[in-house]
This record gives sequence, C-alpha cells and structure tokens, in this order.
Amino acid sequence: MKTYNNELSVTRGESFTLDFEVRNPDGSPYIVSSRLLNPYWLVTVANSRYNQLNRYSLNQWLKVNSLGFISTNAIAYPGETFGAYPDVNYGDNEEYANAAVYYIGNEYKYFKFTTPGDTAHQGTWVDYTAPRIIVPFDSADTSKWTEQDYLYNIALVDGADEPPFTAYSAAIPIITPTRLTVTTRLTDTLL
Repeated sequence: MKTYNNELSVTRGESFTLDFEVRNPDGSPYIVSSRLLNPYWLVTVANSRYNQLNRYSLNQWLKVNSLGFISTNAIAYPGETFGAYPDVNYGDNEEYANAAVYYIGNEYKYFKFTTPGDTAHQGTWVDYTAPRIIVPFDSADTSKWTEQDYLYNIALVDGADEPPFTAYSAAIPIITPTRLTVTTRLTDTLL
C-alpha cells in the first residue's frame, strides 16, 4: 500500500490495514458526542458513488471505543497548568467532570471524578487522545477488486439497532470520498 495525503494505492490481492487517528482540521483531537447512543465508524469502499451495473461496495462497521463528551469542542482551560476543577456548569457528572475536554496549548485533558457525581470536585486530570480507527482489509476482499479507481470514506454513524443500521439518527463524515487506486499484481501479468 502507498499513501499520498489520504489517497491510497494498493495491489490487487494485497492485505493492508488503514490506521487513522481522527483529528479536526486544526489538528485538535476529534471528540465524539456522548449524545450518540450506539456510535459506529462506517468505512466504505466502492467502485462508484452511484448505483450502476456491477457496482462493488464493501462496508465495515467498527464500534466506537472512545469516550464521548457533551461538548464536541475542546475548551481552553482557564490557567497555565491543569490544577483545580474548572468552575463551569457544563453537563453530566456521572463519570467525568463537565463532560468536556480542556486544553492548554497542545495538551488535552478531561477531569475524572474520584467518585461519580462528586459535588466537591475531587478527582484527577486524565490525558485525552484522539480516537483511532483501525480497519484491516484482507486478500479475500482485495482480490475481488479490479484494476481501477475506487472511493473510500469514513463516517461516524449512530443507529438504534446493530449494524448494518436500518435507520440511523446521525451520520457525520470523517473522511469524504477519497481515491483508492487498485493496480495489478506483478504475478498476474506473468505467463
């Protein structure tokens, strides 16, 4: 596999893994909303954006394993170092304070209470890292791909049941349709 920005080039029959750290355009870590009840990453590879004869489409559903926060934007911490719990009434105190991620410079943290819902605000600051999406593609999948350009995209999808969702309440694009070029294996061209 070769990459150029987000564009990929793979050989037919090749096994490879996409490994993305999800960040916002400004470089800050992406924050998943805690209001999503059943979030999944949906990774799609297709040979066309449109329905057509002999259309190929592969969907891979990956459960979101990162914490969700009420605020999906990091909040500037009012100080030069992380210290006392910030006096901001922002949301639910069941597991982590204010349900928000705070930052100072390039350092991102959230406040985790010692006891959930602690009104005395006792707890510790915990580093927050951007969610990662790791998607394996095996040779059984890629051997079905023909030598042409495909598109792949990644979306954050929330649905009521289990994937593939029959209905969903949110679909947030993470990577818009991006080119994935498939080339011939050298051994396929030998007689």
